[in-house]
Amino acid sequence: MRKSQSTRVSRAAIGGLVGLAIVATTFVAGTGSAQAQVKHWDKIKYPELRDFKVPEPEKFVMPNGITVLLIEDHELPLIEVDVRVRTGSRLEPAAMAGLAEVMGDVMRTGGAGGRSGDELDEYLEGLGARIDTSMQTAEFRADMSCLKDDFGGVVKALSDVLRTPAFEQKKIDVTKNQAKAGIARRNDDPTGIMFREANKLVYGADSPYSTDTEYATLDAFDRNDIKAFHAKYFIPNRTWIGILGDFKSAEMKKTLEAVFGDWKKGPEFKDDLPPVQMASKGGIYYIEKDDVTQSNIWMGHLGIQRNDPDFYASQVMNQVLSGSFAARLFNNIRTVKGLAYRVRGNMGANYDYPGTFTMFMSTKTETTAASIDALLVEVDALLAAPPTADEMMRAREGLLNSFIFNFDTKEEVLSQQLTLAYYGYPSDFIAKFKDNIERVTAEQIHKLAQKHIHKDQLAILVVGKSEGLDRPLASFGDVRELDITITEPEASGKAIAAAPGMSMEQAAEKGSMILNKMLMTAGGAEKIDAVKSINVNAGVTVVTPGGEFQLGANQITVLPDRMRMELNTPMGRQVQVVTPADAFSESPQGAQPMSDSQKSDSLKSLRRELITVLQARKDSGQKVIFTGTGEVEGVACEMIAVMLEDDNIRFAVDAATGRVMQASYQGKSMQGIPGEIVATYSDFRNVDGVELPFVRKQTHNGDPMMTLEIKEMVINGQIDEAGFKMPAAAAAAGAPSGAK
Repeated sequence: MRKSQSTRVSRAAIGGLVGLAIVATTFVAGTGSAQAQVKHWDKIKYPELRDFKVPEPEKFVMPNGITVLLIEDHELPLIEVDVRVRTGSRLEPAAMAGLAEVMGDVMRTGGAGGRSGDELDEYLEGLGARIDTSMQTAEFRADMSCLKDDFGGVVKALSDVLRTPAFEQKKIDVTKNQAKAGIARRNDDPTGIMFREANKLVYGADSPYSTDTEYATLDAFDRNDIKAFHAKYFIPNRTWIGILGDFKSAEMKKTLEAVFGDWKKGPEFKDDLPPVQMASKGGIYYIEKDDVTQSNIWMGHLGIQRNDPDFYASQVMNQVLSGSFAARLFNNIRTVKGLAYRVRGNMGANYDYPGTFTMFMSTKTETTAASIDALLVEVDALLAAPPTADEMMRAREGLLNSFIFNFDTKEEVLSQQLTLAYYGYPSDFIAKFKDNIERVTAEQIHKLAQKHIHKDQLAILVVGKSEGLDRPLASFGDVRELDITITEPEASGKAIAAAPGMSMEQAAEKGSMILNKMLMTAGGAEKIDAVKSINVNAGVTVVTPGGEFQLGANQITVLPDRMRMELNTPMGRQVQVVTPADAFSESPQGAQPMSDSQKSDSLKSLRRELITVLQARKDSGQKVIFTGTGEVEGVACEMIAVMLEDDNIRFAVDAATGRVMQASYQGKSMQGIPGEIVATYSDFRNVDGVELPFVRKQTHNGDPMMTLEIKEMVINGQIDEAGFKMPAAAAAAGAPSGAK
């Protein structure tokens, strides 16, 4: 019988209940008499917070350099492990951006210690255990959890993952494809765009703290590069291990020596990191996104590190600025001026490189300039005068009352202490937080603002549409528009060229003859040109990394460039509509517009349909070239390339019959990953004098993608124009719900 993983949740749940009981008891004991005597809540007198002591883990260094922190906890028969390795995505070659993140995932999914990734999954699931790995900007992390009785085997599996990962090629491919799907979608979310591009304005586009992973950088590295990166950084003297749970420290030390003791110490070296400095010189930056009805606004510049003497003052300032409903940004911009639902700001501080001073918000397009004005007013207020006594009191109380919840579980204590050890901070750095916060004065915050906030250096970024602004962005200074175009991968090396021995003129003439043969086989010019719409009912088999699943589909295509598709999925009915004017989707959760990239891809797909290509045979923007001969499933074929203004489609045409056997082009998978799509056609049937394929099988970069089997086709049926109109909910999607 499989052991349940819910035991890990029980530790937190039990700890939380105990904590609440203690808080409740303290509250009753400390305030009960006061409540009996006062008439209003604000007259209650609370005792001062008692001194807080962070539990100190036992710390030691193994002979091979591994730093270990131990905290015993015998409440439940569980042991949890937290691992850090001194590496990070900031150390990967810029030309191979994405390597570290892929490696961090595949260390766990790609197998280790003689087990495949799937076998490791099965082993851990059978024990109700867990091992997770991930790569961060400045560190690698691994987490492990298991029952006490299973610790010996599971920690050995963790050692294998850290020291001898297999990096299975198929798992590398899966992880790269997931990363590519993320690239394809990264310009869909305006908030994501804002933060990504703001990072570049602060750190620089070439900085390891803001470099984007691209299709080309993912394709630039292979399994050997991953193994080399791992071999360089994964050594015991760059490793920190924290362990919490039901064990005796003396016995745990022996176990760790048995499991990790033979891991040979590696060479000592200093990581080559470029200095961090503000990349932009301030000013106004703009990113056009015309499929939204709001502007996302960010302004900021370089911040500080946590070891800066002004760190504690910055924490109080952050609370004054944005720490509660009564804070300046929320009260002044959201409540009083009604410009936004969400508005935030803070002086960011990282452990070993500067964070960012940031203020950001979203607002209606027509209140964009007013919102920038409002944010700048708050910058001026920070620079002009210290916070008031009431603001200081609320800020301190908010920070100190919430501080204890950073340590309400021993897991959090261990994680914090491991982080401090990793970055070389004193172990009492957090323990001194309360005293340091209490000592912060309003004048210190004023001096902090004047020292670290520079209005003339603020970069201001707006993501939204340019139409409908209340005032031109140029009223704030010279506007620089940023290009966020995603660089598509190069086509798979198949340049369009005439068939061997032919000039381009000869190949064009031959290509036109083959296209005309396709036309006649499909029904002739009169029949093809008479097709105005096609309505199909089909079954679709979709192939995903998680397996196959079946969908029902009804699609109406109004030639040349309108489509409505209804899918019956396990998640309910899904609708997609694309026209040159509008593109949107509907689901049980509601309607929303498609992104520009999704709309563009869908319109391209319509232009690639066989019937559309045949109808466009006389268009000046469509050229045809004969490229040679070949075979498809044993059938001799003539190959042509149909070249559009921004797309190329290759057709393999049965040399004997003129039927199209196959089409290929550069497209995207169901997950949005670019690659070569190959569609193979079969089961041709005649519908009202037009011959079209009823079965289409598609692959993506050689892997099965989907099979479409048409059950019924109607040509020139009745069209409900209302089905192509965008619902009001989709048209209004993206508007800030709290903006007035």
